[in-house]
Amino acid sequence: MDSLVLFIPAIVAVVLVFRQARRVKQEQRRVKSGGGYAPPGLDPYSLAFLAGGPRRVVNTAVAVLVSQGRVRISRDGSVTAVRGIAGAPAERVEQEVLDLATGVNGRPLADIRRTVCVGPAVTGIDYGLRGHGLVVADSALTSARRANTKLRWLCGLAGLFVPVSIVSLAFGWFESVLWSVLTLIVSVLTWIIGMAVASGNAKENLSVLTPAGHAALRAAKARYPRTRELAYAHNSGNDSTIALYGLAIYTGPGHAEIQHGGGGCGAGACGGAVGADSGWGSGSDFGGGDFGGGGSDSGGGGDSGGGSSCGGGCGGGCGGS
Repeated sequence: MDSLVLFIPAIVAVVLVFRQARRVKQEQRRVKSGGGYAPPGLDPYSLAFLAGGPRRVVNTAVAVLVSQGRVRISRDGSVTAVRGIAGAPAERVEQEVLDLATGVNGRPLADIRRTVCVGPAVTGIDYGLRGHGLVVADSALTSARRANTKLRWLCGLAGLFVPVSIVSLAFGWFESVLWSVLTLIVSVLTWIIGMAVASGNAKENLSVLTPAGHAALRAAKARYPRTRELAYAHNSGNDSTIALYGLAIYTGPGHAEIQHGGGGCGAGACGGAVGADSGWGSGSDFGGGDFGGGGSDSGGGGDSGGGSSCGGGCGGGCGGS
């Protein structure tokens, strides 16, 4: 019976790990299910929000305004409104960017990103997409994230039986080695599988998109595939390709300044949640495509730093995809 002293607790740990993994999946389904639908012809800024979050929306607006000659951007990332351009921008988010850039010395691009990504225009896009069931509030994923954290702790508990069983075998604590060997095998497999599941859950918990949101994004990318020819054919900036793929595909006026300009973001500059890709990037259909220069507010080569929609914080700092 002594030889079961490790195996029985190890089996209990296995059960706890897989029960918790199921709870995480159930919580994710509860939050993201709901039968959302994509209205026909989502506008570029809605697609930008789906593809890269609030920061992608702002970057798209900046590219549009630069291509239209309404603003110019210097190498150091200062955005300045150009006087004498007739008419108002077509979109509210463009007007917000233009208003911030109005002034003698303009406004740093990083500052514009920080401000507009939590402004009324981006927040309105967020709530509109929520209304169609394409995204959820970042705060709605809190319980799933906590459940996944608990799963990681339980995986760690199961993993403790690995060194203990190895020591028991090395020192011959039990007459029969069978149960120690089984404990070792079960614990190793549980730790590997559990951590892999937790990692996948973490990626899904970063994305605020619902299944309907993912479907809408995939459909848009099918309509506007990322090709070099498409990038050079659509240099105006007012195109869904930039919204979907980011500034890396923009080759219009001022593209070098937009891509490589911009000051540092500062801690928590865009608000929100957890580190790079905490909402846009890893857990969804997103790819990179927006970036700033050295020390800029794009920590990982993209524009979607955080896991939140703007209503719940604008995105985990400024890093991300």
